Amino acid sequence: MRLRSAKVGAMALHIKAAAARSEGLWRAPRVTLASAAFERGYVMVNTDEELRVRSEKLIEASREDASAAQVPGIITTSAARLYFHWGDEWSIDLGLAEAVLRKSVKEHQRFIVSAEQVTLTGDFEVTAIDRELFDISFVLPGKAEQWNLRRIRVNNKRKGFEYHMEEEGDKRVLRMELARPVMPEKVANVRIELQHVPSDWQWPSDAAQRSVKAPLIESEADTISGHVLVSAQGNLDAEPATVPDELEAVPVARMSSLQIPGEFQYAYSYKTPIKGWVKLD
Repeated sequence: MRLRSAKVGAMALHIKAAAARSEGLWRAPRVTLASAAFERGYVMVNTDEELRVRSEKLIEASREDASAAQVPGIITTSAARLYFHWGDEWSIDLGLAEAVLRKSVKEHQRFIVSAEQVTLTGDFEVTAIDRELFDISFVLPGKAEQWNLRRIRVNNKRKGFEYHMEEEGDKRVLRMELARPVMPEKVANVRIELQHVPSDWQWPSDAAQRSVKAPLIESEADTISGHVLVSAQGNLDAEPATVPDELEAVPVARMSSLQIPGEFQYAYSYKTPIKGWVKLD
């Protein structure tokens, strides 16, 4: 580069270049000012959502706190990696790996049996791991089972997401698209409420015992754990007759230590994905 006129003082130069990543290794380019008596500066690295840094090798360079640094001409973010370099042989070697989205869910599914209806309320704490999370899916009972979707909340709000149902065999898949993604290692709290009124759901004083087939909401995630709780209101009693094999009964003495509300008569825990139904007598 040849300047049109000689200058004394600082001058800003902007150089933009691109290179393809090869075999997972990215090497920062070294731009050297010829005949310079002294050189130092900053390099900021931003990876897209599909990549994460697995290793780094620095020569005549050090990692800086990007969130606290104030470098003229560089806009830092919490996800950026900022390096300060010096000397004539500086280099930054970064080993990159594909970031695969994983999800973890902690959940509570609560059945409440009353003289008017049977409700299922599911609270799901969904954690995004390694990558941003833009959508969440759950498997619900099919339309023929007559469990109606009553309400959906995300972070206790009715806005900020869209959803639709897809029929898949004898089940329905609830797909939710978030207006704002869940950042890595952050959570989204989802509440799903289902309502069911069994046929001839009448309870005179001489009513005979009845059974209800209650579904479980299936989460789609890599790791799942939670509790299933059962409560009967009024003059009704509800006892689980059969439950999926993945459920383990929680002794009554342990319910208070698990912060299970006293209104629930039965509780089950699980640490693997659950499918199927709970039969209530």
